[in-house]
Amino acid sequence: MAIRNRRNNDKFFIDITFNRKRYRFVCPKNTLAAAKNYERVILGKLARGEEIKESEPEQEVNQIPTFKDFVPEWINSYVKSNNRPSEQWNKWSVLKVHLLPWFGDMTLDRITSRDIENFKAAKINANLSPKTVNNHLIVLSRILHIANEWEIIDKIPKIKKIKVVAKKIDFLTEDELESLLDNSEGHLKEMILLAARTGLRFGELIGLKWENINLAGDEPSLAVINSISRGIIGPPKSGKARYIPLVKEVERILRNRTQINGYVFADKDGKFLAHTTYLSQIKKACRKAGLRKIGWHTLRHTFASHLAMKGVPMVALKELMGHSSITTTMIYAHLSRSTLVESIRLLEKPENKILGTIWAPAILTGNEILSDNKKCL
Repeated sequence: MAIRNRRNNDKFFIDITFNRKRYRFVCPKNTLAAAKNYERVILGKLARGEEIKESEPEQEVNQIPTFKDFVPEWINSYVKSNNRPSEQWNKWSVLKVHLLPWFGDMTLDRITSRDIENFKAAKINANLSPKTVNNHLIVLSRILHIANEWEIIDKIPKIKKIKVVAKKIDFLTEDELESLLDNSEGHLKEMILLAARTGLRFGELIGLKWENINLAGDEPSLAVINSISRGIIGPPKSGKARYIPLVKEVERILRNRTQINGYVFADKDGKFLAHTTYLSQIKKACRKAGLRKIGWHTLRHTFASHLAMKGVPMVALKELMGHSSITTTMIYAHLSRSTLVESIRLLEKPENKILGTIWAPAILTGNEILSDNKKCL
């Protein structure tokens, strides 16, 4: 098999030998990507035993696949190999509801920046938030980039994201958290406390096993190794395990109900808990406590926000939260204004003449951060 480009007329020629017979064709489109697709189509016909004419008519060959024809290959070859189950589901949902109805019948090489701008405008007019539309654009961009990497298309249209105003982070104050705990009981109360004092995502919380808990020695901790999403067990969102020291009140709860194996929070059959059940329960507890409705992720924000307000360095907070990038952690930076003020005041003290003392504070260890609940949270 070979693809050759004749410089004098800028045409690409396909040369294939199959079952001792040679086939030579001129590619209808003068691009390398089109030639490779043309070759792929011819090979497919030969493999299926279809008749190939010595001069294959151009109109019989669909060189560049349509968006809807390429998506199944992208899902099976790329998404399933590189994305967690929850991410796979989210991508398919975006495709089914938004991208396929709009771009489905277009060949990949015919999708232009103008088409994408029209898509953005239509979704904004349909009252979708800019952040939601940007999430759709991320999926579209990934598809087109993979098509380019696989040499199906020669170029990628420019995709401009919509500017998004950062939303205010919702978290509970200490008094609100105390009220929520007072109006909860059993598994729910323990889960709320653990989430607010460790920053675990709900999937990580229900995926926590006793074998991940270490209560021995002077530094009790838990390891975040598993996460459960839509009934599927997988790694945490970042793909990496992380270790979180336990505050005294969490340690006490776990010591009082330590088991040998299984999930820390399980149903009567020992299976992991359902998200929908405990989402309704936490909302019911909020109503009872006279609080606004919150979800489990608000407790994760509560953990990070309280630490930020106590001056914990963003680098240390990043590790405790399991963020893959410090950029994500920086959404809590505005809560540590008192730390910034104290840093600037160092300029007023003559004994601190080295700027390094301002911008390179020592990073606390996890144990120093969370060793005492009253001190840190």
